[in-house]
Amino acid sequence: GWVLAPLTLIGVLLFLAMRNYFKLRNKPRPTNISARRIRSFLMFSSLMGLAWGSMLGLIILQERNEAKIVALALAFIGTFGTTNINSIRISVGFGATTLSMVWAAVIWADLLPPLGASILFALAIFTIGYFCVQAHKVRVELILLGLRSAKAMQDRFEADEKLRIAQIDAAEKERLRQSEISATQRDLINAIPYPLVLTNGDRTLEITPQARETFKLGSGLDRGEIMFADYFADKGSIEDVRAEMARSGKIDDFEILMKDAGGKTFWVTVSVRSLTYQGETCWLHAIYVIDARRRMEQDLAQAKERAEQALADLKKTQDQLIHSEKMAGLGQLTAGIAHEIKNPLNFVINFSKLSADMVDELSELLAGPIAALEPDDRDDATDLLGTVRANLKKIDEHGARADSIVKNMLAHSRDSQSERHNVSLNALAEEALNLAYHGARAADASIQVEVAADWSPEVGRIDAAPQELQRVFMNLCGNGIYAAHRNATETGGTAKLSMASRKEGGTYVISVSDNGGGIPSAIQAKIFDPFFTTKPPGEGTGLGLSMSFDIVTRHGGTMDFQSTAGEGTTFFVRLPASA
Repeated sequence: GWVLAPLTLIGVLLFLAMRNYFKLRNKPRPTNISARRIRSFLMFSSLMGLAWGSMLGLIILQERNEAKIVALALAFIGTFGTTNINSIRISVGFGATTLSMVWAAVIWADLLPPLGASILFALAIFTIGYFCVQAHKVRVELILLGLRSAKAMQDRFEADEKLRIAQIDAAEKERLRQSEISATQRDLINAIPYPLVLTNGDRTLEITPQARETFKLGSGLDRGEIMFADYFADKGSIEDVRAEMARSGKIDDFEILMKDAGGKTFWVTVSVRSLTYQGETCWLHAIYVIDARRRMEQDLAQAKERAEQALADLKKTQDQLIHSEKMAGLGQLTAGIAHEIKNPLNFVINFSKLSADMVDELSELLAGPIAALEPDDRDDATDLLGTVRANLKKIDEHGARADSIVKNMLAHSRDSQSERHNVSLNALAEEALNLAYHGARAADASIQVEVAADWSPEVGRIDAAPQELQRVFMNLCGNGIYAAHRNATETGGTAKLSMASRKEGGTYVISVSDNGGGIPSAIQAKIFDPFFTTKPPGEGTGLGLSMSFDIVTRHGGTMDFQSTAGEGTTFFVRLPASA
């Protein structure tokens, strides 16, 4: 029952401690601890140690050994546990009092020898004191370390604040410097007598008074409202400027067409440089108006072009005049020759036909006498009559050919023009191609030619003499078929002829191509001369290309060719679309 007395004291002390804790827990911790408060802590811990020691001593005085051992264990565990309290006085006051009371009880109960018990408890009290002192030192070091860390952090915060203030001051000074530089740049720009425009993209940052005057902007329009790209007459010029800046980083004397606010265009040369303005990368455009010089150059170029065209027309007219004079003289000569030849040629043709008829009549009259002859004589007489008949036929054929040549000579010598009609050039050329091909096949069934045509829908109708142009196309196609067939026969290849039409500006072009042997370069200059032919004797008169050239010329067109030896020839007939 005596144990309840110290236990009750322990409860009362705990109650008072907890009540005081709940009273003070929301109040600020005092910065200074007074000596009275320290003494009260020591008295409270000593009183609590006295209660605990009394309770454990009373338990040790009992006869049960298990209770004695538990009491001793609680005494040592409890007192050593107080070393974690952040107060040496509380730990020593509680531990020394408790262990002293337990030591007295151990001696009284003769639980341990007096000397051994005294040494044991003295060592325990010394150990508690030592641990308390060491723990206090550690706590003090931790506190000092925390204070030093706090001081270092505070110093760092102060250094950061000073650095921030210094950076703000430096930024402000840099802003003022940039502002001064910008003002200086603006003054320099405005003092330049020719147009300058500073841009960032399409946005105008600065523009000189001279530039405002050049582009008719006036002083009321703010520079931020001016989109410099709007004053390029050709939007593609903007992309050219940007591409050149991206490539080389600068532009020198780039000629472009610009316009003012009223839409009037003028030529300028632009030089562009990149610079930093108000912290941004911008472009400075230096503009020099060259409108008067450029327009003078254009006028001179147009005058030169007109002079060159007039010279070319004059040379063409001169060539045509010379050709006409030559053809006129040649025409008079050929007309006289043709008239002189035509009369005896008619006699030759007529008498050959008459002689053939007479040979037929003679054969009928001599049929009986010839039949009465000996077989050898009869065969000789029959052969002689057949030979005479064949010779007369050859005379008639060659006479007809000579008559055709004379007629061509007379047609070539006459300067008459057929009546003109509005015809489809594609249809006329296609018809001539078909006629030439089927005519060649009718004359010689062995001719095999691959024919191809490509008619452009852009080629329309023209006013022309259809018979004359058809004669031109048939002549070109006939020559091409002849050349391709002849080359295929010699080389064993395939003869090909192609005809096509296309439009080149204001001109319609009809081309006739063959894969013949080509025209040797040595005779290309004579190809349009009258009576010049590359065909073997008896196969050509040499008047076809000459007549075709004259016909095309009378229609206001031109005729030329391209030829490569061994690869073929292409003739081009160029006629004005408005013909």
